[in-house]
Amino acid sequence: MTAQALVAGVSLVGGLAVSNQAIVLLSAMIAGAGTDYAVFLISRYHEYVRLGEHPERAVQRAMMSVGKVIAASAATVGITFLGMRFAKLGVFSTVGPALAIGIAVSFLAAVTLLPAILVLASPRGWVAPRGERMATFWRRAGTRIVRRPKAYLGASLIGLVALASCASLAHFNYDDRKQLPPSDPSSVGYAAMEHHFSVNQTIPEYLIIHSAHDLRTPRGLADLEQLAQRVSQIPGVAMVRGVTRPNGETLEQARATYQAGQVGNRLGGASRMIDERTGDLNRLASGANLLADNLGDVRGQVSRAVAGVRSLVDALAYIQNQFGGNKTFNEIDNAARLVSNIHALGDALQVNFDGIANSFDWLDSVVAALDTSPVCDSNPMCGNARVQFHKLQTARDNGTLDKVVGLARQLQSTRSPQTVSAVVNDLGRSLNSVVRSLKSLGLDNPDAARARLISMQNGANDLASAGRQVADGVQMLVDQTKNMGIGLNQASAFLMAMGNDASQPSMAGFNVPPQVLKSEEFKKVAQAFISPDGHTVRYFIQTDLNPFSTAAMDQVNTIIDTAKGAQPNTSLADASISMSGYPVMLRDIRDYYERDMRLIVAVTVVVVILILMALLRAIVAPLYLVGSVVISYMSAIGLGVVVFQVFLGQELHWSVPGLAFVVLVAVGADYNMLLASRLRDESALGVRSSVIRTVRCTGGVITAAGLIFAASMSGLLFSSIGTVVQGGFIIGVGILIDTFVVRTITVPAMATLLGRASWWPGHPWQRCAPEEGQMSARMSARTKTVFQAVADGSKR
Repeated sequence: MTAQALVAGVSLVGGLAVSNQAIVLLSAMIAGAGTDYAVFLISRYHEYVRLGEHPERAVQRAMMSVGKVIAASAATVGITFLGMRFAKLGVFSTVGPALAIGIAVSFLAAVTLLPAILVLASPRGWVAPRGERMATFWRRAGTRIVRRPKAYLGASLIGLVALASCASLAHFNYDDRKQLPPSDPSSVGYAAMEHHFSVNQTIPEYLIIHSAHDLRTPRGLADLEQLAQRVSQIPGVAMVRGVTRPNGETLEQARATYQAGQVGNRLGGASRMIDERTGDLNRLASGANLLADNLGDVRGQVSRAVAGVRSLVDALAYIQNQFGGNKTFNEIDNAARLVSNIHALGDALQVNFDGIANSFDWLDSVVAALDTSPVCDSNPMCGNARVQFHKLQTARDNGTLDKVVGLARQLQSTRSPQTVSAVVNDLGRSLNSVVRSLKSLGLDNPDAARARLISMQNGANDLASAGRQVADGVQMLVDQTKNMGIGLNQASAFLMAMGNDASQPSMAGFNVPPQVLKSEEFKKVAQAFISPDGHTVRYFIQTDLNPFSTAAMDQVNTIIDTAKGAQPNTSLADASISMSGYPVMLRDIRDYYERDMRLIVAVTVVVVILILMALLRAIVAPLYLVGSVVISYMSAIGLGVVVFQVFLGQELHWSVPGLAFVVLVAVGADYNMLLASRLRDESALGVRSSVIRTVRCTGGVITAAGLIFAASMSGLLFSSIGTVVQGGFIIGVGILIDTFVVRTITVPAMATLLGRASWWPGHPWQRCAPEEGQMSARMSARTKTVFQAVADGSKR
């Protein structure tokens, strides 16, 4: 109660962390260590009382004799437990200080409260010694050991080494779920879930990549996929899921070969379309050539039409020069000459305009071609010619040309017998009508008409030349399109072969186009695997291994090493890579546990050796005493492996060996110090005699203390937590092995073989304390007889 109150107070005031294991072990340690200290003191008190000492004097001498052993033992255990405060794991750092407080309380109670109780209870006979019923047994045991030390030492070591070798078969369990009873609700829930799903699906682990720059780029995603691809190839890795592989495999659409295959399909379609349109291309080329030929014919017809129109313009210009201006037909004096000239003009016009009328059949097709020709739109001269052709078409359609032809016939029909007045009147009316029609064509001005005719002729020439160029260009385009179709077919075949033959992830490549990164679908997927700033990416890793197994922990290091191996020469070169998840946590626990165990073993061994050296003032004895504690601990672990792992099918919990080491080494140190200090005190009697007397005096004490401590540990066997059960069993059997084998057989046999060399470099047999001399003088005759028999037997 006092120790628990102190632990609680220190926890509240000093912030000391206390675990549930600390509370359980605290009670067991106080019961065990406190009982040991009490047994040590009371047994020595009884020795002095049997020698005739007054009870108060016996208490005083017992405190002087065994008090240093109790102090050394408490210091050893307390310092060892305090050293656990520097451990990284909470299971050690929280247990150590609490147990150190418990040891301090037990020590103070043993050196203050217990002596006072002995002094008060001794007059009433409550603590009076009883008969030494086991003294004869332990004296005989000591006698047998000193007679045959090698045999006993060899036999004990064979058994201890055999058990210790079983410790190498240990497989440690990191699954805390197995520490609970199967009927526990959480255990039932896990069992139901594992019945329907594999355990590696319910307990995932994540690979974390953190970079200083945004990884949401085509190159960044490609490098991430390469990293994930390498991790997925590790033996035991079942699936790697992330932004580049949401379904556990590389996105087919993001593979470069798939994209090449899609391009090949499109190119193949274009090639097939070109093949299917070959007839259309040929017709296009033929049409372009036909158009160019027709335009050449049009140029000839336009030339002939322009020549006829030019004759008309010249004739009209002649009439205007001869009869226009201020002259009138009434003022013409020479009517005969006029009639003759008119008749000649009519013949000329009839010939010319008969040719013109027959030459305008092509006009509609030419105008239609010019209206749809982009070449004519870009050529000003062709545009002007097109305007003139439109006017000719209008003149033909509205009858203007027919009127000119009629005028020619009228002039031709003029004969001399006709009166000048009739001819002039008819001719005047016809001329007026023709002049009005020619004005609409722009031929009223002969000079302007000639310029327009020249422009029309040039436009027709340009149009014919451009038509031929277009035809040549269309033919070239058709030829090149056919050649391009052949090339597209070859490119399509190559890309489709790439898409089909290089579909494996190692050959496929990876590419996410920039436009995809802006799509809503990508953003939805990225929310599950990429941080909002794009600097951190996680991949879900599912393995074929039990996530609580050591193989899964080893796999964590393999995954990290593989991922780091994919970093050089990529955009991830400066990224940090880590993992999270249950296997990662257990890996860290195992690493810290191994580190803490090295620390605890080093601190414990050093502290025990130093305190034993200070107590015994020797070097050799502390070494084999500590060695005996270590082999006792290893034997206990080996026996635990045999019981739990071999017979019960349960792996030892990872925390059990560490806690067992601390307790067994600490408790073993108690017994070592009691045994070694008594051997040293009795060394004046000789090696063999000191061993026999030490075994006789301490055998019952150590056995009683060990049984009491083991009994206190046996209470842990009824715990519902598997870790506590395993720890209680191993510590309990370790105490029994240490009590009945190591302290009873192995250490006495070793001390017998080494003799006085155990106390090197000291010589304790040369210095005997006065009280020890008095005790030797008061030995019973029976004891002397035994010593003499042993001496005689050794001489023989």
